[in-house]
Amino acid sequence: MKQNVLLMNVSPTVRFAIRNALNESEFDLCREALTETQSFHLYESIKPTAVVVDLTLSPHQRLKSLRHFHKQHPESRIAVIYNHISRLNGADVRRAGAKEMVAFPFSKPHFLAALRRMTSRSKVDIPAVDGDSGE
Repeated sequence: MKQNVLLMNVSPTVRFAIRNALNESEFDLCREALTETQSFHLYESIKPTAVVVDLTLSPHQRLKSLRHFHKQHPESRIAVIYNHISRLNGADVRRAGAKEMVAFPFSKPHFLAALRRMTSRSKVDIPAVDGDSGE
């Protein structure tokens, strides 16, 4: 059975890369939330295995949304897609709720490895703050 992935505020370019990476993997892109409100409703209704948040555009505004989402759903497993030029602090992104961080553009194996690491750990074992995941 495939594991469900919910996309949150994902740009078209990142969405294409994610769909390509998930193709023929053990993950299934189940839904996409375009707004913060929609992400709350979709998460509660489908309880996805993982949530992928795009911080490549408007990173500081979306980081605020991530904090709010994670506060409401602390059990969620969130992977963040970011770019190096955004100058985001990895510790801040982790404190906001991200369990994995993947730099964009990413390779399919690297992205899938991040999802596998995140979904293979028990929810209690996932650290709230630690170093970057390999970028």
